[in-house]
Amino acid sequence: SAVTILVLLFMGVTFTGDDDIYQKIGRNMDLFGQVYKEIALNYVDDIDADKFMEAGIEGMLGTLDPYTNYIDEDSRDQIDLITTGKYGGVGITVGIRDSQFVITDIMNGYEAQKKGLRIGDVILQIDDRDLSNEKPDNMRTLVRGPVGTDVRLKIQRDGEIIDFNLVRQEIILKNVSYFGYLEPKDKGIAYIKLDRFTNISESEIENSIKTLKTERDMKGLVLDLRDNGGGLLDAAIGILNKIVPKSSL
Repeated sequence: SAVTILVLLFMGVTFTGDDDIYQKIGRNMDLFGQVYKEIALNYVDDIDADKFMEAGIEGMLGTLDPYTNYIDEDSRDQIDLITTGKYGGVGITVGIRDSQFVITDIMNGYEAQKKGLRIGDVILQIDDRDLSNEKPDNMRTLVRGPVGTDVRLKIQRDGEIIDFNLVRQEIILKNVSYFGYLEPKDKGIAYIKLDRFTNISESEIENSIKTLKTERDMKGLVLDLRDNGGGLLDAAIGILNKIVPKSSL
């Protein structure tokens, strides 16, 4: 079979520890390309070349930490969210309740709130696409999209079926969702809730600390990262540089 041929073909390829990193990268890229091409062209069954490549990428990243992810060009909204905290959407958060897609939060001032959607509404369809067998990971791509485009939601509420026509807006998420002093405030222990790391997280933290220091003498700081989904490593480093001594472990 093609797989057996490949194994025999590449068994003799070895690398020495003394090889330059760029030589290793070049050799491995050649090897990867040959394996990919051989299987894509000669495998006994038809191969989806794009999915096959994505599987190879995910396999490589799977050997690393769980926060290193590959985002393709079709997921531009996810890139925008990670880097800028902005995306095109209607201002809802969706969760799974009893195997149904339920609105768990609605942002103030955005399309979903303006059109009358409510927390607890069950989403049955998005743009005539039935969600009964939909994967949770696909919800983001179905609801989000380019700013100004339409999206239709079929909602179940208290036994009633309601159709909503919404227009996607630019959703701007705050990185710092809350800051203040813990009780008793005279002890001077500040609290900041940071929800994500984007390119403006550092400035938001800096402004929060400045505001807190104008209120009273800050003697300590609790930085709450619970439910923080991650983001840009540089943003996390920038924040750490402001609150811990240099070269701290």
